[in-house]
Amino acid sequence: MLHYDKPAANWNEALPLGNGRLGAMVFGGVNNELLQLNEATLWSGYKKNWDNPAAVDIIPKIRQAAASNNFVAATQLSKQIMGPNTCAYMPLGDLHINLNHANFKNYKRQLDIKNSVLNISYESDNTTYTREYFCSLADNIMAVRFSANVAGSVSFTLNLSSPLVHKISSYGLGINIIGYAPEDFLDKSSYIIQFKDYDTALPQKALRFCVGLICIADRSAVVTNDSGYLKVDDATDVVILFSAKTNYKMANSDNILYYLDELLKNAKLMGYDKLKQRHVYDYKILFDSCSISLGTDKSFDSILTDQRIASHNKTDTGLMQLLFDYGRYLLICSSSIVPANLQGIWNKDTAPPWRSNYTININTQMNYWAAETTGLSKCHIPLLTFIKELSINGAKTAKTNYNYRGWVAHHNTDIWGQTAPVGNYGEENPVWAIWPMGAAWLCSHLWEHFAFTCDVVYLKDFAYPIIKQAALFCIDWLYINPEGYYVTCPSTSPEHQFYDNGELASVCEATTSDMAIIYDLFTNCIEACEVLNIDIKFKNQLTNMRSRLYPIKIAKDGRIQEWSQDFCDEDRQHRHLSHLYGLYPGRQFDDNQKETLKAAELTLKSRGDISTGWGIAWRACLWARLCEGDLAERSLSQFLKPAAESAEHSAGLYHNLFASHPPFQIDGNFGITAAIAEMLLQSHKGYIHILPALPSRWKVGHIKGIKARGGYAIDIFWHQSKLNYCTIKTCEDKKCKILYKLPIQVLHNNIPVKVTKIDLITEFEAKKGEVYIVVSL
Repeated sequence: MLHYDKPAANWNEALPLGNGRLGAMVFGGVNNELLQLNEATLWSGYKKNWDNPAAVDIIPKIRQAAASNNFVAATQLSKQIMGPNTCAYMPLGDLHINLNHANFKNYKRQLDIKNSVLNISYESDNTTYTREYFCSLADNIMAVRFSANVAGSVSFTLNLSSPLVHKISSYGLGINIIGYAPEDFLDKSSYIIQFKDYDTALPQKALRFCVGLICIADRSAVVTNDSGYLKVDDATDVVILFSAKTNYKMANSDNILYYLDELLKNAKLMGYDKLKQRHVYDYKILFDSCSISLGTDKSFDSILTDQRIASHNKTDTGLMQLLFDYGRYLLICSSSIVPANLQGIWNKDTAPPWRSNYTININTQMNYWAAETTGLSKCHIPLLTFIKELSINGAKTAKTNYNYRGWVAHHNTDIWGQTAPVGNYGEENPVWAIWPMGAAWLCSHLWEHFAFTCDVVYLKDFAYPIIKQAALFCIDWLYINPEGYYVTCPSTSPEHQFYDNGELASVCEATTSDMAIIYDLFTNCIEACEVLNIDIKFKNQLTNMRSRLYPIKIAKDGRIQEWSQDFCDEDRQHRHLSHLYGLYPGRQFDDNQKETLKAAELTLKSRGDISTGWGIAWRACLWARLCEGDLAERSLSQFLKPAAESAEHSAGLYHNLFASHPPFQIDGNFGITAAIAEMLLQSHKGYIHILPALPSRWKVGHIKGIKARGGYAIDIFWHQSKLNYCTIKTCEDKKCKILYKLPIQVLHNNIPVKVTKIDLITEFEAKKGEVYIVVSL
């Protein structure tokens, strides 16, 4: 529960609601209420040709410069293969409600994330007013209910507005908006100048959107509708129903207004109570699939959320528990139709930070790191579907820009599926724009979904063909260097530069992250071939090439080398940790690589604890993989403080628990949840590792419904920092392998199960659907 004793003063204090398509930031004002609204598919632009045929002739020149150790020249040449930047995610509009309750007391604002319902109450003029808000995926509707304990006390005026080109129409007790997004991404001022009038300046290719709102009041109320302003007087109970839609992927855009009208009519007939019942039931199927307790001191729960952050009390394990749940809440709210973007589904700006796009060199992927492990596999589907669509565009880019097989994607993409290098045709820095590893990294999510669900039909018909095509691009992209290794070029380590003879450069051969991502892709593809028993010749080719990839190097100072040469890096504490991809989220580092693991640990220590929100979350995930629970928890504790609005790189929390980049980026929230899950359970090495990185501060607790690769559903209970017991349920007959640092016993129906022990790993034959209990001896 998030709770406050005053309305939000700004956007970072407002509370988020969403159903994956609709999003709302609710301010909870008393005199004037504001709901800032979004629709997940409302983006600027349209699908266009972003590929660059000239890139085919530039690539050999870049490689020649890098081979000659002229890395500044290689970096400058790389600008010639850049294309346009992506389009941007747009705000839908605002719902303004003028209540005229200037004087009030006993104000309460609460977001119940267990039911996805927001409540507000206060007293004014001897009357208690209550409001309730929810955003239903079941009926694609947002509902707001106003009520009072004194009959006839509810009165307000409401209207809709939008920063985009639009016009408003009124009918009965409803309001409609129709409008257009900009055809190109523009800053706010030039956008307003270009499109002043809806009827005379209609973009021809841009997305069209519609907003619909109806008001339902009790019979005693007086409701009037004048020029887009709904006025309600003398009501006791009022319900506002709202929805929106764009013509994204619609064959006939004229249908969107009809669609909204029918949706709102059906919602009205269903009634508020039924809508809420359906919403809560639908939501809780997902949210209740996983729950956690970190031995919370319940006394902290009564502290207001903003004060709880301000106190910066590291003993408040309940706040970390709340952040785990909040990350899952935000993913459910922002991922049902299209993937969650840099801000999930919530954006107020026509010129949002980083266009609020899909940044696929870490951020989009981090959004989904916790999806499978914490029981939200269904929320992963929009990303997986988007990857398939991206692969179609990426095949064209691979052919046009590189004359290679397969498919490719670069640093950024958008709802239109841009796959070419961004960088505004050479105006930007190659350190982030020139990076063809997006497809390979995204394909890890296709494999992870199979690894957790064991859905062979999905693997065969959906995932494997896409993974294979990404591998084909990498086969063509790789070439043999004079040492006999397969390398890549142009190659960058996102978004980090190095010094070349005193000048900054970013492009070289075979960065460690490139090699790790390709290693991971090839491994997933090889294992898919084995599961499906297909493409044996192709599998053998990948196995051979994987063994000859440019190896991980350890620099003179003992750290993992970030580039193929031991360059002097620009920023020793850089936010990105791409050269540790093989540790997390990859699975290249194994227990036998003692020297590499030690170098990874030294790299993490050198990088430091201070970073952006998502940078801190990645550090915590990496420490968890190294089984360093206290260091992972120390990283996460960087969030337990108020966000610094002016700091360049500073993790922290805004009043509404949004993670700071700064400004707000949602990947930090999702990364917190992923890190906590990784601290309590790991399964990437072919066995279930129970409590691999339990911090000493989390002495008592449990997690229920956490998932492991291989189709396992697991509940874990611990006491005094030791496993008490856990239950394991499998989806098929198989050998189950468990690692725990102390001796364990496996029971089925209270009878010990025959086990085989290899060092600390316990192995037994598990039957589909049966529950096994693991007890610490």
